[in-house]
Amino acid sequence: MPSITQEMKYRESLMKYVEKNGVSRASRKYNKGKSYIYFWKNRYDGTIDSLRERSTRPHHHISEHTDEELTLIKNLVRRNPDIGLMDLWYKLKARDYKRSISGLYKALKRLKIGLNLGVSVLCPAANNPHVALQPLTILLRNDAACNALFQVVQLVHAARLAAKVCAL
Repeated sequence: MPSITQEMKYRESLMKYVEKNGVSRASRKYNKGKSYIYFWKNRYDGTIDSLRERSTRPHHHISEHTDEELTLIKNLVRRNPDIGLMDLWYKLKARDYKRSISGLYKALKRLKIGLNLGVSVLCPAANNPHVALQPLTILLRNDAACNALFQVVQLVHAARLAAKVCAL
């Protein structure tokens, strides 16, 4: 059993005085506001333990991920081990996931789930003729298509550098 503090004894004497003389007189004698006295009077059940300070810390955050959302994330990552962050977010959005991508990233960090975050490369848009360039996310894997694309990106970068040097 936790120990009885002096504040608890003080509140108990205040409650006994309130029972005998009323809140207004106790407020003047103890130099405490009526709201303070009514707060402790409502909490007081006759035991000194009811006058103990309680934590006001919330049990959970209002906007934290629910257990259903966390199990959905875990199941999708388990079923798709090579999935990227954006692909995972889009699949979750299709299943009524309402959170932002940064919230998903933080949840993954908290769950200690690592993903292939991928490399963003600009490529011509195949579906929309009005948009000239569109970001394409490529998973970091050791297959030939990715290696070839990385070599192309390196060649383009080298050509731009060479053009700058020739211009000087």
